[in-house]
This record gives sequence, structure tokens and C-alpha cells, in this order.
Amino acid sequence: HGGRPGAARAGGANGVTRRRVDLAMLGLVVVWGVNFPLVKFTFREMPPMVFNALRFGLATALLMLVAWRRGGAVPVRRADWPRLLALGLLGHTLYQIFFINGLARTTAGNSSLILAMVPLFVAVLSAALHVDPVTPRMWTGIALAFAGLFVLVTAREGLRLSTTTLAGDALTLLCAACWSLYTVYSRPLLQRY
Repeated sequence: HGGRPGAARAGGANGVTRRRVDLAMLGLVVVWGVNFPLVKFTFREMPPMVFNALRFGLATALLMLVAWRRGGAVPVRRADWPRLLALGLLGHTLYQIFFINGLARTTAGNSSLILAMVPLFVAVLSAALHVDPVTPRMWTGIALAFAGLFVLVTAREGLRLSTTTLAGDALTLLCAACWSLYTVYSRPLLQRY
């Protein structure tokens, strides 16, 4: 670093930040990957909605603790409350109802592959609603992801469509649509808050 004296330190801090982000993303992928079979396994011990109630109860307590530790709630503009409540119903209530009941009625593999379509739904919605421009690079990434998804689906143990999983697959597709709408319509609120 031939220029500024602090350049080496800044580059080092930036590298640490990137590693943390990469590790956090890897952790997220692992959590999402084990989520489907783990939740499916839990259904052997308790009904899906009971499991969801326990999960939401624990998550609520944890989030309240985090909010308290960080100094309380963020004030929300009165005009944003209707949108915030509608998004909460769509992205958390309906999404979770469709997800948990869909997963209970289909395979973990089907559910995970169907939910892998969310980035495509988000990109199409973002472009159609002029919320976010979808660049050629993003379309290339989505195309590559779906090429990989196609390989998984056409493989011997890929997506297994049958009359026994059809209801669960449809509920999971509704779940993916809910999360896609939530992602696109929550963007202005995420930027503001």
C-alpha cells in the first residue's frame, strides 16, 4: 500500500468484515439446509401448528430480549403501520402457515426445491413493479441457479411429484409467493427503519 499510512489497516479491517459476512452467509445456508429435514423430523413428535407456536413463542421472546438490550423499539411512522401490519401478516403469518402445513404434506426435498424459486419470483416482481432494476448479471446468476436446480430436479432423487405430495407442494408454492411479495414490498420499510 504505497499511499496513505492507514491503507493497510483499512484493507485488513475490510478483509475481516468480508470474512465475517462470508461466515454469516455460510452459517445461514447451513441453517436453511438443515431446517427442512429437522422440522420434518420434529413432526413425528408434535403436530405442525404446535411446533410453529413453540417456535414463534421462543423467537418472540428472543427478539424482545435483543430489542431491550439494544435500547428499545424503533419509532414507526403512523402512516407506515398499515403496510407494516399487512407485511407481517403476509410474510410471517401466512408464510409460516403455508410453510409448516406444506412441509407436513410433502417431502423435505420438494419443499426446499420449491422454495429455491423465491429469487426468481423476487426478480420478476421487482422488475414488473419497477421496485428494483434487475441487471443482466442478476439474471445470469438466477439462470445459473436454476440450471443447478434443474439438475437436482431431474436427478434420480430430485423433485418427486405425486398425488400424495401435491397439496403440500401447492402450499409450499404459496409460501414462496408470500415470501417473494413480502421481500419486494418490505424494501421501502427496510430502507427507512
